[in-house]
Amino acid sequence: MKSGFTLVELSIVLVIIGLLIGGILVGQTLIESTKINRILSNWKQYEIMVNLYKEKFKSLPGDDPYAWQKFGGTTSTGCGTNVSVNTDGMGCNGDGNGMINNAAEGWRAWHNLRLAGILSGSKVLTPNSSAGYVKVPKADDKGNDWWFSSKGTGNYANYMPVNCTNSLMIFPTSGSGLIVSYSGYYSRAIDAKGDDGKPNTGLIEGKSNSATCKTGSDYNSNDIVGCSLTFCLATN
Repeated sequence: MKSGFTLVELSIVLVIIGLLIGGILVGQTLIESTKINRILSNWKQYEIMVNLYKEKFKSLPGDDPYAWQKFGGTTSTGCGTNVSVNTDGMGCNGDGNGMINNAAEGWRAWHNLRLAGILSGSKVLTPNSSAGYVKVPKADDKGNDWWFSSKGTGNYANYMPVNCTNSLMIFPTSGSGLIVSYSGYYSRAIDAKGDDGKPNTGLIEGKSNSATCKTGSDYNSNDIVGCSLTFCLATN
């Protein structure tokens, strides 16, 4: 006749199950922490690159009004045409106002960094109205990219930084609907590790037209994607 498990055997099984669950949870935490660290590291690396460009060329990438004189070339091998990118998508030059202040100057900034040899990646301009003319860096494995932003008005005014002039923003690759990338819970985790953990202050700000992101001066503790994060760029 078969006998059942003893209390000692059941206890051992429960301990093993607990250890397995604990290990899985710890592993998930470590994975998320690594992803957050990568985001924060990229932010600082891009900040350094922007300042290297400014130190060398006396202008911000993307905003550089003399970029064509520096890089020249055609759309396939160089900077594009000798006009403002704000009036022609294939134009090379910014407006020189000290801000990377719209989508055109934003994607052009990545191209300027590549042409200057500061950032690796394709230097070819490819007209594509849905994704811009330049391949922008990926921010994560959730389908988001890095974009430049600055203080401004218009449709995206609520997503612009308040406490600094120029910033980086994590922006959905699709670019459709609300411009949001992360939940309130995940946004707080990033902000707390890299700054002050508050959406309206410091160097990292949580932006959204959606009430799911934050309430007052705090991020909401939910898993609903409703926040877009901006990362202040300190420029020399």
